[in-house]
Amino acid sequence: MNRVVLDASAVLAILNHEPGAEKLTLELLSMAVTSTVNLAEVYRKLVGRGLDPDQAWEATLSPIREVVAFTPEHARITGDLAAQTRALGLSLGTGPVWRLGSL
Repeated sequence: MNRVVLDASAVLAILNHEPGAEKLTLELLSMAVTSTVNLAEVYRKLVGRGLDPDQAWEATLSPIREVVAFTPEHARITGDLAAQTRALGLSLGTGPVWRLGSL
């Protein structure tokens, strides 16, 4: 089975009903996973906006079907991807590849 990996910006787009979130259909979300790093980023942003921590955590988990631990191997792959996508104006902190129409 193919999986869709959501970064923090995709999860936040879903939660905030931002433009582009409609591309993340129920079918895609049913195959969605995210990393522990992205989970932490979404949670941090929601708490930073003033949400109650328990509500923020519940919201953070709401669109996610599976959470994957971020390993040293993942870190290296991520670093390699960041170098490969630099010409597109992307960085490790940017991550909106899905907004560029890849879905």
